[in-house]
Amino acid sequence: MEKLKVSSKYGTKLTFAETKVFNQDASHGLSHEELVYNLNKIHPRIIQYDNQTKKNIYIEHAVCGTNTGISCCGKTSRQSEFAPYGVGIVLYFQFLKFIALVLFFATLMSIPSYIFYFSGNSSALQQKNAKSILTAFSLGNIGQSQYACNSGQYNNQSQGNITLFCSFGTLDSITLFGQSLLAQNGSCQNDGVNIKYSPPSCNIDKFTDAQQDSIDVAFADQCKGNTTCNFLFDNTILPQTNCLISQPQSSYIYFVQAACKADEIDLLLRNNIFLTKEKVALIIVLLDIAICYVLYFSFQLLRTMQLATNQEILMRICRVLLRSTPNLANHEKLCRQSGGTALQIFFKAINSIQRQTFRYVPY
Repeated sequence: MEKLKVSSKYGTKLTFAETKVFNQDASHGLSHEELVYNLNKIHPRIIQYDNQTKKNIYIEHAVCGTNTGISCCGKTSRQSEFAPYGVGIVLYFQFLKFIALVLFFATLMSIPSYIFYFSGNSSALQQKNAKSILTAFSLGNIGQSQYACNSGQYNNQSQGNITLFCSFGTLDSITLFGQSLLAQNGSCQNDGVNIKYSPPSCNIDKFTDAQQDSIDVAFADQCKGNTTCNFLFDNTILPQTNCLISQPQSSYIYFVQAACKADEIDLLLRNNIFLTKEKVALIIVLLDIAICYVLYFSFQLLRTMQLATNQEILMRICRVLLRSTPNLANHEKLCRQSGGTALQIFFKAINSIQRQTFRYVPY
């Protein structure tokens, strides 16, 4: 608004006329130019002065081109373009960048552990599904190396004879045992998931605890601890109540699967480098301890650098107003009384005020 002076025969009076600063270039009498101006004023912008137009140019901060700094020992590396907007936004972006780098290095330090997990059990990779892949990169994958599975029939002496072999490790315990028909074309692939037991009750999972114990004792006497063995069984081991026969004996086939336990792991499963599980466990523990120390000292460094950044920003945005300072006319008198120069007195006063004003209290 500006004042206009209007004269008349009765005297002079003041009237007000509207001064348009922004063009009404939008509908309903609104101004897009004014909207852009207000956005530039209240939002973070980089201000540059244009010598040609003699006006300020407001530029938005680039997403990838803005220097946010990082919490590091160098003072220049901690400087941020967001410092004029306060301490909080500076510490926030520097924390994100710092923690991303720390977690990245912690991930790199964890890669050897995942290699050991992957090398612990080749059987986990035989099933091509997401669960098996995730299991292959877990600590439980070091438990056993693989499975030994085979099938056989009764011989003329009414006795079953099934050969088991562990390509890595030794035979440890039975995980699958049951009776099936030859016509059902069962196999040991995929841990025997396609085996159809006949009858369904002739499956070690359906046996009683006493029946399972008798099979485990027979397997332990014949095969446990060996790389290969011939597992012999007959009707005294196979429970007749669960494994009834409705067809000739030659129509049936028996499946046995045993877990192979290994005291060593084959690194990367290439049959080249073998490590005992005791050494592997020690290496994994040392790696975990190293990662914990890295995280601890990283956060201690982050805290120290954040305190330094906080003080630096506060020192830049704060100003000290010195009141009741002596006049220039009294400088010579003060110098004679104190035995020093006026400049020395001035700097002593500044240092004293700074010690009282910029004393930092951690929050």
